[in-house]
Amino acid sequence: MIKFILDKISFYKVILSVLPLTVFCLTLKDGLTVGAAAFIIIIISALLTPLIYKYLSSKTAFAAKILIASALSGLLFILLNLFLPQIAENLGVYMPLVAICAVIASVNEKPVTFKTYISGQFFFGITSFLLLTLISLIREFLGAGSFFGFDLFSKWFEPIAFFSTSAGALLTVAVFVIVYQAIISRVKKGEEDKK
Repeated sequence: MIKFILDKISFYKVILSVLPLTVFCLTLKDGLTVGAAAFIIIIISALLTPLIYKYLSSKTAFAAKILIASALSGLLFILLNLFLPQIAENLGVYMPLVAICAVIASVNEKPVTFKTYISGQFFFGITSFLLLTLISLIREFLGAGSFFGFDLFSKWFEPIAFFSTSAGALLTVAVFVIVYQAIISRVKKGEEDKK
C-alpha cells in the first residue's frame, strides 16, 4: 500500500506546494480549513484542466492551470464568505496560496493518462490535507499546549513558543521530511531483501 501511494505522488512536490500554507496553520482548526480548501481546489482543478487541454497549445496550458486554480480559489472564497464567514475570515489572504498549491499539484513531469492523472491528483490532495492537518496539530500541541483550542496541560506544561512562529512551521516540515526519508529507506531495504 505504501509503495502504491509513493508511486502516485512526489512527496517533495507536496512539501513544496504546502510549505507556504504551513506558516498559517497554527491550530488544528486552521490546518483542517486550509487542508480541506486545498483538497477541494486540487480535485476540481484536476477534473476541469483535462477538459480544456485539447483546445490549448503546450505554451498556454500552464497559464490555463493558473487561471483555473485562481478562479476556483476565488469562487471557493466567495462561497465560504456567503455560507461560512468565520472560515472565510480564517483563510483570508491565504486563498491565493491554496491556488498555488493546486497549480504545483497539476504539473506533471511526464505525460500520463487521464485515470493516472486524476488518481495522482487525488492522492496529492489527500496528502496535502493530511500533512497540513498533522503540522497544525503538532504546532498547536507544542506551541500552545492545546487541542482545538482546549488547554491540555493547565499549569504544569509551558508551551514552546517557537512552534508558533514561521521557523517552528519549517522545523515541523523538516521533521516530516526526515520521517519520510526513513520510511522510504525501510521500504527500499525491504524490496532489496526480497530479491
